[in-house]
Amino acid sequence: MFTSNQQTADLIGTYTVLGDVAPNGTYFDPSAFAQPQGVRFGNTGRNQFYGPGGNNLDLGIFRIFPVGGQRRLEARIEIGNVFNTGVFANPQNNVTSGTFGQITAVFNNNGLANYPERQVRLGLRFAF
Repeated sequence: MFTSNQQTADLIGTYTVLGDVAPNGTYFDPSAFAQPQGVRFGNTGRNQFYGPGGNNLDLGIFRIFPVGGQRRLEARIEIGNVFNTGVFANPQNNVTSGTFGQITAVFNNNGLANYPERQVRLGLRFAF
């Protein structure tokens, strides 16, 4: 039976979030980390640090206009991701990589974007 262990880096300084997205710089200060020496795991824990996360605001407005009798006109507007904020992936976590600490992609969950670009949908319905 084989166990699955993940190698982690050594934290040798203060972890500081810089918040930059590549190519502007790094999300965190990579000089605070080092490759472990010898045959051992690093001193950082799994899932100890967090990436940038994401924000999303959706908006829907609906209005019914009576036309007479049982007839009515329904108007609606739905906006997904109103402020069109980008959601970035986690930074590169391989201490031996040249892009260590950089965010080089947008968040993508198995090919399905959870936070797509702004989308506006208009609708009009006449009920009688």
